[in-house]
Amino acid sequence: MKSIVFTNYGGPEVLQLVNSPAPEITPDEVLVRHTAIAVNPIDALYRSGRYKSSTSPAPCGVSACGVIERVGDAVGSYNVGDRVVYATGPVGSYCTKRAINAQYIIRAPDDIADDVLAASLFSGLTAHYLSHRTFITSLGMGVLIHDAATVVGQYLSAWAAYRGALVIGTIASDETKQIALDAGCHHVFNYKSEDWVGEVIKCTEGLALNAVYDSIGRDTFHKSLDCLRTCGIMISYDQTSGLIESIELKKLQEKSLFLTCPTITDYKANRKELVLSAEEVFAVIRKNVLKVNIAAKYELKEAVAAHRLLESAQTTGSIILIP
Repeated sequence: MKSIVFTNYGGPEVLQLVNSPAPEITPDEVLVRHTAIAVNPIDALYRSGRYKSSTSPAPCGVSACGVIERVGDAVGSYNVGDRVVYATGPVGSYCTKRAINAQYIIRAPDDIADDVLAASLFSGLTAHYLSHRTFITSLGMGVLIHDAATVVGQYLSAWAAYRGALVIGTIASDETKQIALDAGCHHVFNYKSEDWVGEVIKCTEGLALNAVYDSIGRDTFHKSLDCLRTCGIMISYDQTSGLIESIELKKLQEKSLFLTCPTITDYKANRKELVLSAEEVFAVIRKNVLKVNIAAKYELKEAVAAHRLLESAQTTGSIILIP
């Protein structure tokens, strides 16, 4: 089989295409021949060294769709030929074939194409746990979603609006404002050039918001606290602008605020939760609540180019590798 690995942390150029024998499977695993592989922002975090790998050469990728070619003796719920998709297993999806524990795979619905499934599942599950578990968005709630024009930001905005919340989004460039609005945001502000805290207070007539979803980190975190009403919750699920070095608990105490730093691996670790959540993702894709935009497709050997596009800020859609 062919796979993408890296031996040193760095930019896209560290990714290498290598040949290796098809993997053997354990009794709890299945062998999946990939048909579509997602390129997610978290892949670049592993490649750059923000998240550390325990092996070298290190694999890359967390999400893919494919067809089962072999089934382990202890796996009773899947058969050879089944279409499956996954997004929460160990890193290593950038390859033509993969052995993966059956606890991570989900049966692919017949009415959704492989590339759409691969493109949407990781981001869809992320939006699901943020809007359904970490904080339950619902009618009458008000939320702020930073970087609302990213894929996760669009899905989160769409789901929050669908559930009846007032959704205020921020963006990094004015060119992406319409994308955030089309996704479901009721108001959108540029967090680099506008007084978005003041605008949030105006939009809510001084009431402020129930929750802030912050994937940016250092550039937005502390100001975001000023957007929360009493007993509001600050949800920091990434820090793309830099790590938040410190926070005074007194700042939280002033309005009895909650602070949480959730991860998809914790929220979707339970098998039943994972499957039911995926079914909800599939359902809102069918309803076109989550609009899956595949911006580019590359061959597996073009992973370097795919990562360059990922980090260029020139696309707000999903990127797919075709084995």
